[in-house]
Amino acid sequence: MIKTLAIALLLGTAACGGGSKTEPTTPMAKTDGAPSLALGEMKLTDVNKNKSISIHADGSIELDGTSPAKVTADGHIITVADNKTVMTLGADGTVKAADGTDLGVKISADGSLTMKDQTISIDEAGNVKGGNADAPPLKVEGATSPELKRTAMFVLLTLVTSEPTTVPPQPAAVTPAT
Repeated sequence: MIKTLAIALLLGTAACGGGSKTEPTTPMAKTDGAPSLALGEMKLTDVNKNKSISIHADGSIELDGTSPAKVTADGHIITVADNKTVMTLGADGTVKAADGTDLGVKISADGSLTMKDQTISIDEAGNVKGGNADAPPLKVEGATSPELKRTAMFVLLTLVTSEPTTVPPQPAAVTPAT
């Protein structure tokens, strides 16, 4: 499901969202060992295709009128259908997969993402800078603070790294021999 979101954003098959609005937000209370992410109205847009994914103030991640996943203030991205954790952001900025595997990625307090020798960030105009030069240009609207940039980068990372979720094929109908 999350991989479908990433493909939709990067290939431009998502429905274009409406204008973004920024609501005042404050980082949520920090719990031991968990980061404090700010939640607010944001939009991640593939500039070439003008297609977007929205992050809402309640943490829901919206694609084409549905909200299949949610980001939480304590650093988790969960699927709405089954409440399963897809990815976790640690208090130190490290990112782990659902099975606890460290992905070798760190998201700093200013929202920049570092992986090996590459750094990706969101500039003051909302443009995603760094990373793959062949990737479509991405813009983030509503990430007006370092905390919101961190949340946007966490969601973006999850979208482009999560494993696809597939539905098993339905068994073929069996017709009794006559």
